[in-house]
Amino acid sequence: MYNLRTYIHDLNGSVMTRVRWEHKTRTVVFSCGVFADKSKWDSDQQRAQQNTVHVVNDHRCSAREINSAVSEMKEAIDAAFSNFAIAGHTPTVMELKEVVKARIDELHPKKQKGDSPENSPLGLFHLRSLSTIFDEFIADKKDSMCWRGNYSEYHYRQVCNNIQECIKASERYDSMVIGDVDTKFLNELKRWYVENNYYNKTTNKQFSNLITVLRWAKKQGYPVRDDALLYKTQLEDPQKVVVFLKYDELQHFMDFPFKEGSHLDKIRDLFCFMALTSLRYSDLRALRKSDVQGDTIKIYTKKTQKLVLIPITERARGLINKYKDITSGERLFKVPSDQKMNDGIKEAAKAAGLDRMITEVHTEGKELKLVTNPLYKTLSCHDARRTFVCISLRLGIPAEIVMKSTGHSNYAAMKPYIEIMEESVTEQMQKWDSPQKKRETLSELQAQLAELQKKIAEAEQGM
Repeated sequence: MYNLRTYIHDLNGSVMTRVRWEHKTRTVVFSCGVFADKSKWDSDQQRAQQNTVHVVNDHRCSAREINSAVSEMKEAIDAAFSNFAIAGHTPTVMELKEVVKARIDELHPKKQKGDSPENSPLGLFHLRSLSTIFDEFIADKKDSMCWRGNYSEYHYRQVCNNIQECIKASERYDSMVIGDVDTKFLNELKRWYVENNYYNKTTNKQFSNLITVLRWAKKQGYPVRDDALLYKTQLEDPQKVVVFLKYDELQHFMDFPFKEGSHLDKIRDLFCFMALTSLRYSDLRALRKSDVQGDTIKIYTKKTQKLVLIPITERARGLINKYKDITSGERLFKVPSDQKMNDGIKEAAKAAGLDRMITEVHTEGKELKLVTNPLYKTLSCHDARRTFVCISLRLGIPAEIVMKSTGHSNYAAMKPYIEIMEESVTEQMQKWDSPQKKRETLSELQAQLAELQKKIAEAEQGM
């Protein structure tokens, strides 16, 4: 059993058909390839009102064209389910998409050069709006369960929304369809990001997500231009400054006398526990009492779904014992929202006097900007994990051991920490007149740094 519903997309006016089956656990949304005016749409009949003409985003369609496209889509879906029923097989999401696409391709074979595109509404792939392509991409990734959480969808929606804002602000474009995405438009989009003061890092990341969607669209048969797929923003992105607590700062923060049981006392403890164990905020929030097994934390990380084994140090054990009988239920800690956590970390760090000045570098377009703030203003949840890595490396713990605790699987991920190790070597070089043990420490650090640099270079060559 399955059900169909045809409706008009609220953002771009394209006509969509949603199919649900197997108790609604499987859903596919197909675009019918035409556009309709919502004021001229019969929601009960799921058809365009008779004898109406629809002009949407510069696309002109008659009610007859729209209803014909809807009928053909529904017939293709009906035929697909009939064939699956005869075979005694319930289709997967991808199987249904492939069969329906094949049926539509039969009805509307690819046009030869010189054919008039107006003769085939469903064949007008180049007229599919870019926002519709994003909708289809997101639906495909969710249906195939490629994403573990909602963060990925949020990031792609953000890209799509920014594109729509760019189109609204532009004097050159009233809308954007997949066949018109070219270097000229992408340059316009890049200019919009720069003029709206986006950091180059953010711009580059969002363009990377856009190219991912375009590559997906190309595989679906959409006529994506090659110059769009090969587009590079050429915006420089300086390496991010690694913000972390030094060993003495972490010790000071852990020992700072906040009022026992106060809000800042709890926030400080949670931050320090992450710094002692390398846990991400999401893993800290999910950490169960049963994950603590003897002298080790065994947990499947939320981000990578990998099992990591984290040795429990004496200070970490003290925090576990402090809260294990206070927190009710299976969770080891009661963790506030990430925003409240980050706000609390800054407040606690300020109260503890963590005011070492941090200079961060970023670029907006071609303009290089330096921003200097005290450490407490920049500190956040993820800096606890960076603190673990930096202090571990500076103490001479081999990178392989550090990576087993953090869950990093590629040496290239350790590249931002090279500068921290180089700083350690510099500090040790100032101690050449110290006892022999100091010279041995320097030699060990230099060897470890050289080995890590070599492995990072090998990892980058293999990427």
